[in-house]
Parts: sequence; C-alpha cells; structure tokens
Amino acid sequence: MNTIQNPKNGSFSQEFKNILNYKIFPYVFFLIIIFIIYAKSVMFGITELDDKTLVISQYGYLQDPYNIISAFFKSIFNDSADTFYRPFLTVSWIIDTVIGGGRLWVYHFFDIVYHFIAVCLLFNLLKNLKIPHFKAFLFAAFFAVLPVFNQAVSWIPGRNDTLLAVFIFSSFMFFVKYSDSNSLKHIFLSSFFFLCALFTKETAFAALLVFPFYLVLNKRNDLKKKLILSILLFFACSLLWYFMKNAFTAAKDLDIMYLAVYTKAALIKLFPATLQYISKIFLPVNLKVMPVLSLFDSLLGIFVVGVITSLLIKSKNVNRSNILFGSLWFAAFLVLPYFQNNYFMLEHRAYAAVLGLIIILNEIKPGKNVKTVLPYLLAIYFIFFVCVSIININKFANKLNFATAAMLETPFNMKTTFLYGRRSLDNNTVRFGEYFMKKNYEDVSIRAKQKNIPSSAFLGLFAWQRGDMKAAKKYLTIAVDKNTDVHEAYAVLADIYVKEGRYEEALINMKKAFKVKPENPEYFRFLKLIFEKINSNKQH
Repeated sequence: MNTIQNPKNGSFSQEFKNILNYKIFPYVFFLIIIFIIYAKSVMFGITELDDKTLVISQYGYLQDPYNIISAFFKSIFNDSADTFYRPFLTVSWIIDTVIGGGRLWVYHFFDIVYHFIAVCLLFNLLKNLKIPHFKAFLFAAFFAVLPVFNQAVSWIPGRNDTLLAVFIFSSFMFFVKYSDSNSLKHIFLSSFFFLCALFTKETAFAALLVFPFYLVLNKRNDLKKKLILSILLFFACSLLWYFMKNAFTAAKDLDIMYLAVYTKAALIKLFPATLQYISKIFLPVNLKVMPVLSLFDSLLGIFVVGVITSLLIKSKNVNRSNILFGSLWFAAFLVLPYFQNNYFMLEHRAYAAVLGLIIILNEIKPGKNVKTVLPYLLAIYFIFFVCVSIININKFANKLNFATAAMLETPFNMKTTFLYGRRSLDNNTVRFGEYFMKKNYEDVSIRAKQKNIPSSAFLGLFAWQRGDMKAAKKYLTIAVDKNTDVHEAYAVLADIYVKEGRYEEALINMKKAFKVKPENPEYFRFLKLIFEKINSNKQH
C-alpha cells in the first residue's frame, strides 16, 4: 500500500489526491456513495412494468438452478412471439431467486451490486486509457451518482443495462490492453466478454464498429494483424449469437419493409432524442419514468453541447482522435435502441453510452482562473446529483408510485394514463383511476377505440367496482368481443351474467377467464358454482 506524503502547499485538493494513493480508497468511496443513494431501494417493490412478467410470473422457472443452462434456449419473455434473446439477464435472476427464494429485496440488492461493479470497472478502464488516476476517480464517482441512471439501478428490468456495461467495459478494457501489447490472452478475454455482452443485450453489437475504430485512431503496432484477428473473433461471436437467437426466438427475417420501418423510427428520433439524453445526463431537471420526445429537453441538450464545444475550443493540446472516438462510442451505444418502433426514451439506455462523453470531457483543459474555483463547482455539482438521485428513485418504489409518476410526467400519453388507471384498480383510488382511464378512452378516435381493448376492459372493471353494472357490462362486452387478454374482464362479465340468471353466457366467459389464468383458484371455484346453477335449472 502506498504511503501518503505531506503536501508542500497544504491545500485540500492536494491532500485529497494523496488520500487517493491508497489503492482501496476509491472503491470504498464508490461503495459508500452508492449505498447512500440506493440503500432504500432494497426495500422497493415492483412497478409491474416488465418486472412482473420477467421475474414474478416466472418464479417457478427461476427457482430451479438447472435452468441456468436452459435460459440460453429460450427468449427472455418465454413467449412464442418474443424476439428478445437475453439469456444472461435471465441467468442473473435465476441466481437471485435461488439465493433469496423469490424475496424482492434480493433482486434490488443485486441491482446495486452490479452498478457498483460497473463503476469499479469504469474506473480501471479509464486508467487503462491513460487518464490520470485522480481524473479517473472523479469521472467514476460522477458516474456512480448520475440521476439519469436511477432507472437502471432501482427498476429490476433496468439491470439489463448495468449488466451490459459490466461486460462491455470488461471487454473494452482487455481490448485496450491487447492494443498496447501483443498478448493473445487479452484479445480472447475481450472476445469472451463481448459474447457475454451480446447474450445480455443486443446493443453490444456497437462494439463491432467502435472497438476496431479505436485501433485505427491510435495507430498501434501490427495494426493490420490486430484488426484482422479482433474482427474475426468478434464476428464469430456475433454469428454464434445470431444463430442461437434465430433458433430460440421468434426472430423475423429483416426484409426491406421491416428495415424501412426501423430506419424511419431511428431517423425521427436521432437528433432530438440524442440531445434529450445529453441534457438529462448533465442537467437532470426533467427526469421521467416513461419519457417521450421533449422539445424542452432537446433545447437543453443543444445548450449543453454548445458549452462543451466552447470549452473544447478554448482548450490547448486537444486530442481530436479521442473526441472522435468518444463521439462514436456515445452515438453507437445510444442509437441502436432507436431502431425499435417504440417512442419511449427510457433513461437507463444511456448507461453504457456515457463512457463516450467521459472520453470527450477528459480533453477539456480548464484555464488557471477556472482551476481555482473548479473543485468547489464540482463539489456542488456532485452534491446536487446525489440529492436528485435520492429523491428521484422514489418513483420506482412500487407500482402506484411508478404509475403516478408516469401519469403526472407524461399526462397526454395514452399509455401512461392507461397505466395509472390500471394501477388504481388495486388501491383506494378507483374513482380517480377511472377518470384517467375514461380520459384515455374518450380522447382517442373511433378507430383507436376499436384497437384499445385493454382500456375498455379496465373501464368495465372500474364501473363494476363502484356498482354500475350497466356501464360495466357495456365496456366489458366490447373487450371480450375482441378477445382481450385481461382475464378479469371475462370473470367479472361472468359474475354479471350469473346475477342476471344467464348461466350459459356466464359459463362461456368463465371458461375464457380460466383459460387465460388457470392458476387462479377462484376461477375454478366459480366454474364449479356456475355448473351447479346450470344443473339446478335443468332439474327444475
């Protein structure tokens, strides 16, 4: 362990730098600051947005440790129509379930652990990129507390991006070591972690473009040999992933029509969404659980880009290759998710991409006048980030908090008002929830109403809860005629028919409810009751 020398000038910043010479100090600091922010998230529940489907509903599967192998032979949602292949994400939940027996705090605890690991890996990666020890520590410390990452750490499915970062940071660290040497061990380790990243999230494909570009920009010895070997290994990993994905998911052949749709979706979002992410990384004043494109955030992003550009212009001895590489990293790891026909700009997707911005920021060289006040400005900025994160993670505490935040933050979006209305069904806010569900249902066109079957189902459930059987029957009939997957709609309509003495219609709907949700014991009991009513009528 290194010893600390007494600083000659006795300044606080110099003493702090000397404390950093203790090898363990940065990791202890990361652990403490992450614990301060996220400790309470260990007691969080679920939001019922993907976490219920991916974890709670699959408890029987996840509790079997032998399924660590079978996870590589199924889609993430275990659905015949699912196209997402992310086995390592499933494996991580199997480990949580085996250790914790399905207790929610274990999943949240390991979400924090993966964030801590990612921060530590980033710190070491930055040092391998020849960024000075103290600056690498500052960048990693800010990375640990960024409010834009709250969704990745506090929301169970957000683990997808922390795990991706763990593997992609590991892969790139060994790739950098390989570029600085001729060690085959490093390139094979880099390829292994790249494959792990692919098995976690398809965004890892960005490495196919970004990693070789690092070699070209840095003009290493034996460039041609290193390029060929790394591309061949990474391409082999990609082929393995591709064949397994096609074999075990409902992957569609990418024809010209699909390509056109995905490209159009990406181009529409390209500039405004990227600017929006940049603004939220540096100015987290408009964080949302289900964000859509926002003019305000995009304008803030333009302001941030302008400030960073002006600081780079004023800096001396700027390495333009690093700026180019950082820009490519940020764009590549951020833009790939744009190629989905999904208009929500979920904040956890920026997790791995932020490394590119760090590489760019490292090229800013503040002047002497700025250096005197910079430590105080950074301290204020850091404390601001910590405070915002501590407050913001409460949105992910439970399903009602999440739905309420979605509705308040994005009030004119059909999905968010529907989400809030649906969550209200399970709480003492039925009338309030029904208002938003009606707003969702009545504010759309007739054509949209015909497609918006879940809203009809839940409107019917709301009306039934407050005793308005006429309205309930009206909305539920619309829903079941379109074969809704909301099983309660069939069950409640069956209950209404029983009260009306229409037992045959009740039986038809109860069978449908039982088919959608066979594990519900109440449905079996209710089926038995209806059969008894029918038999009793026949005897009379």
